[in-house]
Amino acid sequence: MKKNEIASTFVYFSDGMSGKPRPVLILSDDGDNVEFFKLTTKFENKSSKIQRKYFKINDWKEAGLYKPTWIDTVPVTSIPKGLATFKPIGELSLSDIQRLTTFLNNLERNS
Repeated sequence: MKKNEIASTFVYFSDGMSGKPRPVLILSDDGDNVEFFKLTTKFENKSSKIQRKYFKINDWKEAGLYKPTWIDTVPVTSIPKGLATFKPIGELSLSDIQRLTTFLNNLERNS
Protein backbone atom coordinates (compact mmCIF):
# COMPACT_ATOMS: atom_id res chain seq x y z
CA MET A 1 0.00 0.00 0.00
CA LYS A 2 1.22 3.51 -0.67
CA LYS A 3 0.56 6.86 0.98
CA ASN A 4 -2.63 8.64 -0.17
CA GLU A 5 -4.05 5.43 -1.64
CA ILE A 6 -7.67 4.63 -0.82
CA ALA A 7 -8.41 1.00 -0.07
CA SER A 8 -11.15 -1.11 1.45
CA THR A 9 -10.45 -3.17 4.57
CA PHE A 10 -12.31 -4.62 7.54
CA VAL A 11 -12.27 -2.14 10.43
CA TYR A 12 -13.27 -3.11 13.96
CA PHE A 13 -15.54 -0.91 16.06
CA SER A 14 -14.33 0.36 19.44
CA ASP A 15 -15.70 -2.78 21.15
CA GLY A 16 -13.05 -4.79 19.29
CA MET A 17 -15.57 -7.56 18.64
CA SER A 18 -17.48 -6.32 15.63
CA GLY A 19 -16.84 -4.12 12.63
CA LYS A 20 -17.45 -3.69 8.94
CA PRO A 21 -15.61 -3.32 5.64
CA ARG A 22 -14.96 0.33 4.91
CA PRO A 23 -12.77 2.57 2.83
CA VAL A 24 -9.61 3.98 4.40
CA LEU A 25 -6.91 6.46 3.41
CA ILE A 26 -3.44 4.95 3.70
CA LEU A 27 -0.99 7.14 5.62
CA SER A 28 1.95 4.75 5.77
CA ASP A 29 2.95 1.13 5.21
CA ASP A 30 6.29 0.09 6.69
CA GLY A 31 5.86 -3.55 5.67
CA ASP A 32 4.79 -4.61 9.16
CA ASN A 33 2.07 -2.09 10.03
CA VAL A 34 -0.34 0.03 8.04
CA GLU A 35 -1.54 3.39 9.37
CA PHE A 36 -4.71 4.91 7.98
CA PHE A 37 -7.62 7.27 8.48
CA LYS A 38 -11.15 5.87 8.21
CA LEU A 39 -13.45 7.34 5.57
CA THR A 40 -17.14 8.03 6.05
CA THR A 41 -20.17 9.24 4.16
CA LYS A 42 -21.91 10.11 7.43
CA PHE A 43 -21.28 13.80 8.08
CA GLU A 44 -24.58 15.60 8.52
CA ASN A 45 -25.67 13.59 11.57
CA LYS A 46 -22.41 14.22 13.49
CA SER A 47 -21.97 16.88 16.16
CA SER A 48 -20.21 20.10 15.15
CA LYS A 49 -17.28 19.08 17.38
CA ILE A 50 -16.81 15.88 15.38
CA GLN A 51 -17.49 17.59 12.03
CA ARG A 52 -14.52 19.94 12.65
CA LYS A 53 -12.22 16.88 12.51
CA TYR A 54 -13.68 15.60 9.24
CA PHE A 55 -12.06 16.57 5.94
CA LYS A 56 -14.24 16.61 2.82
CA ILE A 57 -12.81 14.86 -0.24
CA ASN A 58 -13.75 17.15 -3.13
CA ASP A 59 -12.62 14.78 -5.88
CA TRP A 60 -14.36 11.72 -4.45
CA LYS A 61 -15.43 10.32 -7.84
CA GLU A 62 -11.87 10.56 -9.17
CA ALA A 63 -10.71 8.76 -6.00
CA GLY A 64 -12.89 5.76 -6.85
CA LEU A 65 -15.58 6.50 -4.26
CA TYR A 66 -19.32 6.25 -4.96
CA LYS A 67 -20.66 9.23 -3.01
CA PRO A 68 -19.46 12.33 -1.15
CA THR A 69 -16.95 11.19 1.45
CA TRP A 70 -15.09 12.66 4.41
CA ILE A 71 -11.83 11.64 6.07
CA ASP A 72 -12.14 11.06 9.83
CA THR A 73 -8.78 12.55 10.86
CA VAL A 74 -8.91 11.51 14.52
CA PRO A 75 -7.58 9.02 15.41
CA VAL A 76 -4.96 7.49 13.17
CA THR A 77 -5.55 3.73 13.11
CA SER A 78 -2.65 1.30 12.92
CA ILE A 79 -2.90 -2.44 12.38
CA PRO A 80 -0.40 -5.20 11.68
CA LYS A 81 -0.34 -5.76 7.94
CA GLY A 82 -0.68 -9.52 8.33
CA LEU A 83 -4.03 -9.14 10.10
CA ALA A 84 -5.82 -7.29 7.31
CA THR A 85 -6.43 -7.43 3.60
CA PHE A 86 -6.45 -4.14 1.72
CA LYS A 87 -8.26 -3.92 -1.62
CA PRO A 88 -7.14 -0.83 -3.59
CA ILE A 89 -9.93 1.54 -4.68
CA GLY A 90 -8.12 4.64 -5.91
CA GLU A 91 -6.14 7.56 -4.57
CA LEU A 92 -6.57 11.15 -3.49
CA SER A 93 -6.13 13.83 -6.13
CA LEU A 94 -3.17 16.19 -5.81
CA SER A 95 -5.60 18.99 -4.97
CA ASP A 96 -7.16 16.98 -2.13
CA ILE A 97 -3.70 15.94 -0.85
CA GLN A 98 -2.64 19.59 -0.66
CA ARG A 99 -5.89 20.63 1.02
CA LEU A 100 -5.63 17.74 3.51
CA THR A 101 -2.06 18.73 4.44
CA THR A 102 -3.22 22.29 5.19
CA PHE A 103 -6.26 20.99 7.10
CA LEU A 104 -4.12 18.70 9.30
CA ASN A 105 -1.60 21.49 9.98
CA ASN A 106 -4.42 23.82 11.05
CA LEU A 107 -6.02 21.08 13.14
CA GLU A 108 -2.71 20.56 15.00
CA ARG A 109 -2.31 24.28 15.67
CA ASN A 110 -5.83 24.61 17.03
CA SER A 111 -5.64 21.58 19.33
